[in-house]
Amino acid sequence: MLDKQSPSPQRILLAAPHSRVLAELQATLLVVSVLTNAQQIAEFVAEALVNVPGISACRVCFEGCSSSAGEFLQECCNSCPANPQAQSSSNKAPSHACDYAQSSSIRYIPLATTGHNYGYFVFKINDKNAYQIYEPFLINYGNFIAISMENRQQKIQLENVNNHLQEQLIAKDITQKALRRSESKYKMLSNNAPVMIHSVDENDVLLSVSDFWLESLGYTRKEVLGRRWQEFISLKSRLLITQESKTNSINTALCKDVSLQFVKRNGGIIDVLFSATSQCDYSEIFTRSVAVITDITDRLLAEEKLRQSQKIESIGQLTGGVAHDFNNILAVLMGNLEAVLQRSKDNEWIQDKLSRALRAVERGANLTQQLLSFSRKQSLHPKMSSPGELLLETSQLLIRTLGENISINTDLSCELPKIMIDPGLLEAAIINLATNARDAMPRGGELIIDAHEIVLSENCIDKLQTGKPGYYVQINVIDEGCGISQDALEHVYEPFFTTKDVGMGSGLGLSMVFGFVQQSGGFMTIASQQDKGTKVSLFLPCDNSPQPQQIVSDKPSKDHSEDQLGNGETILLVEDDPALLFTTAELLKRLNYKVIKASNGPIALAILEAENSRIDLLFSDMVMPSGLSGVDIVKQTRSKYPHIKSLLTTGYPLSGPRKYSYDTLQSALLTKPYSMEQLAEKISFCLSAELGS
Repeated sequence: MLDKQSPSPQRILLAAPHSRVLAELQATLLVVSVLTNAQQIAEFVAEALVNVPGISACRVCFEGCSSSAGEFLQECCNSCPANPQAQSSSNKAPSHACDYAQSSSIRYIPLATTGHNYGYFVFKINDKNAYQIYEPFLINYGNFIAISMENRQQKIQLENVNNHLQEQLIAKDITQKALRRSESKYKMLSNNAPVMIHSVDENDVLLSVSDFWLESLGYTRKEVLGRRWQEFISLKSRLLITQESKTNSINTALCKDVSLQFVKRNGGIIDVLFSATSQCDYSEIFTRSVAVITDITDRLLAEEKLRQSQKIESIGQLTGGVAHDFNNILAVLMGNLEAVLQRSKDNEWIQDKLSRALRAVERGANLTQQLLSFSRKQSLHPKMSSPGELLLETSQLLIRTLGENISINTDLSCELPKIMIDPGLLEAAIINLATNARDAMPRGGELIIDAHEIVLSENCIDKLQTGKPGYYVQINVIDEGCGISQDALEHVYEPFFTTKDVGMGSGLGLSMVFGFVQQSGGFMTIASQQDKGTKVSLFLPCDNSPQPQQIVSDKPSKDHSEDQLGNGETILLVEDDPALLFTTAELLKRLNYKVIKASNGPIALAILEAENSRIDLLFSDMVMPSGLSGVDIVKQTRSKYPHIKSLLTTGYPLSGPRKYSYDTLQSALLTKPYSMEQLAEKISFCLSAELGS
């Protein structure tokens, strides 16, 4: 085996036959001696050796090699001793190339020095006789490659030692320079820190201020140095400092996170947290006080916005619960009023009074829907719609609705991207906003409705402080009316809040729009200045945004006559509200149905087990006590008594788990409160069709 005292590569090559081939390989040795990357050496040498007669393919495998150059190389590398897995399966390393010849077509030649084995040449032989002529040269060639590898490693080691010595030599110099720079670095950090920093003497006179301090308040350094720092805070903060001074905290500069207000040069106010500490000399004598002042104005605004959002969410949850109880009450009123109305057809005075009462109940039902809209729990019926077409149609309607003293200008395009929206609720939202705009312009004025596609980035969302990035259709409704005060803007989304005179509005318009937009996956903003006008912007998603799911419509799919009387079918009525149970039973009897009443789920199941053969329809409330809901009853009824049809009713909004349960059931649904006509149509529809059963 050739070591570092072996003959030079040139002498070896000249002693071998076929000088042309060997001369080409000699040239590769010069290149190998300058290459530093093992992978580059392997690829370069393998490409050169494949030209040697008798060799059809070649691979240079260094320690830890991996197969990547052909089918035979997969076999070679898996058995190659340079591969760690191959070495682990053998107790000792082979000592000669012939030891590696595991087949007549594969040859291995070690790349080794006296100190280390760096890998192997792997050859695929197609002419054994030709190969044997060159094998002695190839062994020496491999030794030279190994010596080059060893020299490369030693060079790297020497370079590392040299680098380490150089690092030690300059370490002292670096330390000394760092000490000299410490004061200037402190000054630089102070000036560039994203907080306000100042220092004062024992008389509270400013000695230094950071660049951010000046930038935040709008002063120059010449204007502030030499003045007392208390001159730059609000009167309220000065009074606070006077109180704090009594406790000797700020005066001695030992304070942390004191809430103060600084006054900018232009008169603006910023809220800050003020922390300070004192600096003394070696004799423990006070020299200066250094204060760090953090601007928390934006944070306070964000916290206020969060509190407002949580407040609206709490109101929304409350209104969702109230809506259920209110719907039950309205259902009882509507049922009884209709029953009396039918029995007093000959008395016009009673008919008139009862009709007025029924209209009031209907207004109450609409009010409930507005509350549900605000709480984002109303049932939507979305479909892919063109916002441009919808807004054009709505603007034509507004021309006739708002009056002649309101000029409506539109900037709309029918080429806007389609959005998944409930068209009827979008139209109602625009009409609501337009009505508010009209009321804000009692002497008339211009109303602008425009829409365009917009892409909101992270930066845009940060500025708006609401929503999330993505593609939207932005709809703007702009008026030049009296505007809304800043105090009122904080409450405009709250139900029943209104700036109009008593009797002029319910205070549910904007809250309904807000809930509808939120439930549709978008958001809205309001910008207003008093005596200048208001701009309301709706942002509705139009690309890969969560889309509200469509639920089974409350209305039957086919027309029914006005009087839908039964044929004596038997209905099992399940309702936990006693008054509503009685009222609904009376309505069903008047519609010529037989009624079996149950006040909860267990009673209903017991009745079904005893009398299922004569029951035609299960009519159940969805939400009931006793742990058994209307959905549970319908499921058990379908599995045991498939001939019985089902109909569910609820005054609760369908959302969350309740909506999921209903969607998977796919039963017919009748929303409370319902009229006698609606009840008759739905019952007739369920008895005549297999809906979900």
